[in-house]
Amino acid sequence: MPVGATAVAIYVTVPIGTGSAVYAGTDSSGVYRSIDGGATWQRIISGLTNLSSNLGALTGSRSNPRDVYVGTPSGVFHLTAAPQCGNGALEEGEQCDDGNTANGDCCTSTCQFEAAASSCSDGSVCTSSDACNGAGVCVGGPSLDCDDGNICTTDTCDSATGCGHTDNTDVCDDGNACTFADSCSGGTCGGLTVACDDQNACTTDSCNPASGCVFTNNTAACDDGNACTSGDTCGGGSCHGGAAVVCNDDNACTTDSCDPASGCVFSEQHGGLRRRERLHLRRYVRRWQLPWRRDGDVQRRQRLHDRQLRPRQRLRLHEQHGSLRRRERLYLRRCLRRWQLPRRRGGHVRRPERLHDRQL
Repeated sequence: MPVGATAVAIYVTVPIGTGSAVYAGTDSSGVYRSIDGGATWQRIISGLTNLSSNLGALTGSRSNPRDVYVGTPSGVFHLTAAPQCGNGALEEGEQCDDGNTANGDCCTSTCQFEAAASSCSDGSVCTSSDACNGAGVCVGGPSLDCDDGNICTTDTCDSATGCGHTDNTDVCDDGNACTFADSCSGGTCGGLTVACDDQNACTTDSCNPASGCVFTNNTAACDDGNACTSGDTCGGGSCHGGAAVVCNDDNACTTDSCDPASGCVFSEQHGGLRRRERLHLRRYVRRWQLPWRRDGDVQRRQRLHDRQLRPRQRLRLHEQHGSLRRRERLYLRRCLRRWQLPRRRGGHVRRPERLHDRQL
């Protein structure tokens, strides 16, 4: 009501409660109506000819709460309160009242339903293509696609702010065959590097992100594990021995060979030892080829030979070929036994000597 106006009559429609209309008659400004408990007032002047007339009585119609009757000294007047659209109260003749008189929210400026499928907004940025349902309600359309195409983020949508992408630690696949145990970190998928090593010096190890480990044959220098070859090189994925090592110590009395594990080996030849023994025997046998003498002289020569032969035999004990030394000693013993003949004439002695020479 205007400032300074005095209410001289009040009428409250029944039933009394929230949304009940309250009528107030003033002394000079006419009748006012409020449906929000007096917060706002709507002036009703339709049908009232003399606004300055003093209102003596104020009553309403039981069948229509917008009808009110005013008693004045000039007579009784019938006033009709028109619906007030946009006041947030659903009144007679209104299909809706959303508290405003704007269009596009499924309730028109005249408080009527907007047609179905009319464009609107449900107040959430997570929906699109919102439309009215024809009954004053805006229905959200399809949900907004918040997928950023990154498996290492969790995609969400807030009705006020929209899409959100939060980093996660999920198991993933980075599409790289050169990594394994892939997982998300900081919004990126990655893993540990695959160790491509076939333990073969004759292959070059690498990794192809599309297929994985690759082992390519090379021709690098290598070691075939054989000490009897040199200049080894790779070929066809394996190590091939080079030229054979020449094992020659320029010693005719050793057998030159090669051990694949240790290399050249120079072993004393058995034949060389036998040649030395034959030369030794020849030198001492000449001492026994004496002129015709008595058997006693021959026996003394044999004892002298034995004494000279013993130091030579002790020297051979220090040589490596023990089995050969034993065979040589047995050979000498057999030869010496043939010379130890009974006391006979000189002709019998010379025949065994010649026989010994032929065997030697």
